[in-house]
Amino acid sequence: GADEFVRQQVEAVRWMWPDRNFTLASSLSGEYIRGEMPLLNTALFNVLDNAQKYSPADSTVGVSCRRHDDIVEIIVSNKTKGLDAGECDSLFDKYRRGGSSHDTPGAGIGLWLVRQIIEQHLGGVHLTSGPDDTVTVTITLPLNREE
Repeated sequence: GADEFVRQQVEAVRWMWPDRNFTLASSLSGEYIRGEMPLLNTALFNVLDNAQKYSPADSTVGVSCRRHDDIVEIIVSNKTKGLDAGECDSLFDKYRRGGSSHDTPGAGIGLWLVRQIIEQHLGGVHLTSGPDDTVTVTITLPLNREE
C-alpha cells in the first residue's frame, strides 16, 4: 500500500544518512496507489535526498502522508537557506538549481524528474517556502480504485 511505499523510502534514507533525523507521520491505512513503483520510489527518493542535502545537518526532515478525498498526499518539509518564494516553481525546470545550491553537487534534474514521474502517474507535485526557512514539497497521487 501507499503507507508501506513511503515507509520503505524513509527507512532507506535513514539507513543511508544515519546522522540525519527523518520523522514520519502517517494516517494512511490500506490505501493503494497505482503505478510503476520503481519510478515512484525514484521520485520520492529524490525529494528526500534534496531535503537532507539542502537542510542544516542538525535539522529534522519531516515526512507525513494522508488521504484527502480520492488522493494520497505525501508531504516532505525541511529547513533551508536562501530559497526565494519566487523561485519555487522554477526549481522543477530541467537543469534549474536554487540560489543556495552552488556549494552542493547536482545537475538540476532531480525535481524535474520528480515532476515528470508524478505527472505520468496523474498526480501533482508542488514546492512552497514558508516562514522560518521551511520548504515543503507536496506530492499528490490518485488512489487506485481497483483495491
